[in-house]
Amino acid sequence: MPARASQSSQRHPVPRACRAPLVAIGTSAFLLNLLAGISFAGGAQADDPLWLSASASNPSGTGAFEDAAPPFAGAGPDAARPLPSPIPDWSAADGSAGNFFGYEVSPAGDVDGDGYSDVLVSCPGLNGDDGGAFVYCGGPDGLSAGYCWLGEGTQAGRQYAISGAGAGDVNGDGYDDVLVGAWGYDYLGASNTLEGAAFLYFGSASGPSATPDWETHGDVEDMQLGETVATAGDVNGDGYDDILVGAHRFGNGLVRLFLGSPSGPSPTPDWSYTPGSSGNFGYDIATAGDVNGDGYDDIVVGSPSYGSGGRVFVFFGSGTGLSPTPDWTADGPSSSSFGSGVSTAGDVDGDGYADLVIGAQSYSQQTGRAWLYFGSASGPSSQIDFAPSLPIGAAFGRDVRAAGDVNGDGFADVLVGAYMYDGSQSEEGRAFLFLGGVNGFSGSAYWTAAPNPTAGGWFGRSVSGVGDVNGDGHGDIVIGAPGEDLGAAQGGAVHAFYGASQGVSVGPYTIQVSAQTDARLGYAVAYAGDLNGDGLGDIVTGAPTHDQSFTDEGTFLVFHGATSEDGCLDYVTQRYGGQNTAFLGTSLGRAGDVNGDGFDDLVVSAPRYATSFTNEGAVYVYQGSPSGISSSPDWTTVGGVASAFYGYSVAGAGDVNGDGFADVLVGAIGYSNTYSGQGAAFLFFGSEAGLATSPSWTVEGPGATTSLGGNVAGVGDLNGDGYSDIAVSVRGYDGAFTDEGAIFVYFGSADGPGVDPDWITSGGEDNLRMDQVAGAGDVNGDGYGDLLIGTPYFWGDAILDGRAECYFGSPSGPASTPDWTVYGGQEGAWLGNRVAAAGDVNRDGYSDVVISAQQWDDTHTDEGAIFLYHGGPGGLTFASMHSSFQQDALLGYSVAAGGDLNGDGFGDVLAGAVDYDGNVVDTGALFVYLGNSRSAPGGGSDLRPHQKSTGGTGIALLGRSDAPDRFVLSLNGRSPMGRGLVRAEWRVAETGTSLEGEPVQSGGWYDSGAPTAPGGSAASIEDLVLGLTPEALHHWQVRIRTRSLYAPASSWMSLAPAGASMAHVRTGGGASTVGPIDPGPVLTHLERIQPNPIVTSATLSLRMQTAEQVRLTAHDVTGREVATILNRRLAPGSHLVSWNGSDDDGRRLPSGLYLVRLSTSNTVEVRKVWIVE
Repeated sequence: MPARASQSSQRHPVPRACRAPLVAIGTSAFLLNLLAGISFAGGAQADDPLWLSASASNPSGTGAFEDAAPPFAGAGPDAARPLPSPIPDWSAADGSAGNFFGYEVSPAGDVDGDGYSDVLVSCPGLNGDDGGAFVYCGGPDGLSAGYCWLGEGTQAGRQYAISGAGAGDVNGDGYDDVLVGAWGYDYLGASNTLEGAAFLYFGSASGPSATPDWETHGDVEDMQLGETVATAGDVNGDGYDDILVGAHRFGNGLVRLFLGSPSGPSPTPDWSYTPGSSGNFGYDIATAGDVNGDGYDDIVVGSPSYGSGGRVFVFFGSGTGLSPTPDWTADGPSSSSFGSGVSTAGDVDGDGYADLVIGAQSYSQQTGRAWLYFGSASGPSSQIDFAPSLPIGAAFGRDVRAAGDVNGDGFADVLVGAYMYDGSQSEEGRAFLFLGGVNGFSGSAYWTAAPNPTAGGWFGRSVSGVGDVNGDGHGDIVIGAPGEDLGAAQGGAVHAFYGASQGVSVGPYTIQVSAQTDARLGYAVAYAGDLNGDGLGDIVTGAPTHDQSFTDEGTFLVFHGATSEDGCLDYVTQRYGGQNTAFLGTSLGRAGDVNGDGFDDLVVSAPRYATSFTNEGAVYVYQGSPSGISSSPDWTTVGGVASAFYGYSVAGAGDVNGDGFADVLVGAIGYSNTYSGQGAAFLFFGSEAGLATSPSWTVEGPGATTSLGGNVAGVGDLNGDGYSDIAVSVRGYDGAFTDEGAIFVYFGSADGPGVDPDWITSGGEDNLRMDQVAGAGDVNGDGYGDLLIGTPYFWGDAILDGRAECYFGSPSGPASTPDWTVYGGQEGAWLGNRVAAAGDVNRDGYSDVVISAQQWDDTHTDEGAIFLYHGGPGGLTFASMHSSFQQDALLGYSVAAGGDLNGDGFGDVLAGAVDYDGNVVDTGALFVYLGNSRSAPGGGSDLRPHQKSTGGTGIALLGRSDAPDRFVLSLNGRSPMGRGLVRAEWRVAETGTSLEGEPVQSGGWYDSGAPTAPGGSAASIEDLVLGLTPEALHHWQVRIRTRSLYAPASSWMSLAPAGASMAHVRTGGGASTVGPIDPGPVLTHLERIQPNPIVTSATLSLRMQTAEQVRLTAHDVTGREVATILNRRLAPGSHLVSWNGSDDDGRRLPSGLYLVRLSTSNTVEVRKVWIVE
């Protein structure tokens, strides 16, 4: 294997732990902590039957992630991509010497309303110091090659664009605006009076205006107003963004605030402040975000020459605007220039409060340092200071900015520049990225870059997150190097680096059974679905040789999911076999929702359980409920034949007959009827009453000792006909070769599977005993389910190295030959001994897969390994390898998707290591790998995207809505930047129709709300998805939109573990529905308000499904009702209502933001509307 990638340890200022014990067994209570390695809340005794421990570090204390591709096929260009790439994804340069292109960089927002973030770059030296400001527009491929807008200075040599910033949406027209400063502009009639100016350009469908829509200038000679400019956010909560303009050289320094409005800012400042002592107040100015969580944005101002070391000032927003005096100040160390860089950091720790980042470029002989202050209800509070290893004179902290959410985990990240950094060239510069996460902020640089080292290049003189320029839902960053020689000597350059999510966590969170030899926990692992309906995935694992009251009776354990903020994976359920050698927990998994109550159910087997016959076997289904699974099985079936080993394999089959109820598949590898040991598989259909008491379909092995049913699987919809398909293995199958083994696939239909297989593949060599099969999800995004097959005994590149194959689905089902194959490449590795879908671990919309090699030798013999492959348009590419680092552990004896355990929208992965040694030998372990957690142990923020019926109950994957044309999308709306406005946006289509190109629909804006512990600031969003085809399968994606320039939207999410292109929900209304459809409450819908803003009058469009009393009212931003627009009963159908923006007395309402509220007996809907003169 190639050399192992080194890993940096991260220390966090406030380790988080579980708040309460999860389970008491024997004399001990234990904590299972997803965030840090811990031991126990009580002392474990050697004779306790079971105890649990967890660790987020590797069992051996060394790395378990292989960054390079292993020595077999399947590696691709996307394998283990660093985050971001150290090589720029986009660069621009100026072709004229000394122009200082990139002196400032800033997010421009979305200036043209196309849904992609744009970037503002300042070039104060353009045209002989006249200056220029460039906007580069975002798009699906990233930033445009050439600029899409240029603002040029109109006074010779006055350095227009010495500063520039995205202003937000100052006039509320839906387009972001651009603010440019010109500190040297003259206005008082004489030359060199240097009053300074700032110019605002409104966005539009064609981009910013050609000439300024608003300007302000200094009113005193040498004021030099505009040397700094910034968005303030919305400091008074009126729905319009506000702007800041600074003049730090004037007297003690000056900052002015101009409030937004429908016509733009007023010509005179609405607020200004000058401190009582000199100190370059306003040297850097920025929005602080909402640092105290009160719903109003705050501002932060740096004064690096104040006192002995510099001071930073924070002013809180309110309904009346900014405080007249500072609400918070902090002073830096002596001679540090504390406040040389100031910015909101966003919410780096997910507590709902925006945090502050402050730079001090002169700290310790100009080396520099930065501070992060955490927000709280009283404002900035505790802090951490940080800096990487730096050469003297690096000026780290000259520029500091929020990076947005670069890795898509829901936590804000931070950028810091060190533009004087000496590397291979003097003053070439560096930029550093620091990641936020559920554990807080480590202060350890995750990423650094200097892509084109140039002496005096000053890379990092300006740094900023710029939103999402390519629309993938990840924060992108731009770094300026105004002295770089990319286009001309000191012409300057700007480089963009695009964010991306990652694969699964480097090291697993390890769940161990201890104090019992040969328990073999992890023999089977599975995603159990959402058993308690909380929107989080639950998991289950079996230990079939566990001894409780009987020898080898077996056990299984259920763990409910838990958010990363909570930090605890709740162990809630354990059941036992109840007789010697029952082997309970041999096979288990998600049954789906077999009775349509909205909760997933669990299927578990005990294949050696004896009721009337030795080793006949038994299978149990436990139904879900708000408290989890029932205490005893709700459904039981037994083999009825000696040595049937009924339940040797069990699986949820999906919805094979399309009736909206989940079905269950059972394999009995030793079943004998026509032939001895032929094996059999049995399918049980779900219904409103649960599973049928006898099988609805049965298939038996084709001959003696063919052992059909060693593995059974629901494999998704391979042919796209809307019915789930199933697969069974026949390990003793003799085709052209003896014991080559085979996989039989049966397509679903309204009547269930047919008698004969619809597709067969066999091993192709003697004694291969092909046996492993699983649905892959949709790895290439074509809308068809794909099929995984493992053959661990295959001799390929080495003896018994093993093989895994993927067959892509199509209208006719899988092809006759595999579309993708990978070999073990190591003698005796047994690659393919288990194969499984992994869900979508990187949230790119494609299903990923996990393949194990339980005998893999990495640093230890037979330690075992699992290999993760990411899906994509071309199929599968290698992503990562994970091993156990313990001899004979056999990691990968079982593998499975974990669903979404922590609600962050990323799929998680499970693996069992049956012979892993804890305190005793072969105790076994379950390894949990969280999606997108490579750099942030603990996972992402709690979003919980899931689906509900209109009556409020959950809908399990492939379950049925209670209405023929709608369902409810539910998720937690939160922003990586802290408290703010959020809304859901979604795309939905019938399965088989790509979501790409489907219209993006959206709900109303929600205030994410006052922060709470530990959940932070999150709005519970539930939006109705309307207009669907009755009795049809649909799939959907949802994302969260914010109003932040730095993090405008999340990446798309779907219901785990299905990918975006797979079916999620079936609408009601067809003939196959059991009983009458209750459509639930029928909602009146306020479709649109046009025009908006209202100049003279507007038309409000309503759609009614039934006759209702309808009340339409207008409210100001405080919630006060100011007008009744309509209050009467309306008939079903569409209605148009006119309103001229007047109150109940006929008086025209003042210009500003208002809320129109629609209310009926079962609907409340709110829309924003602006009134302008």
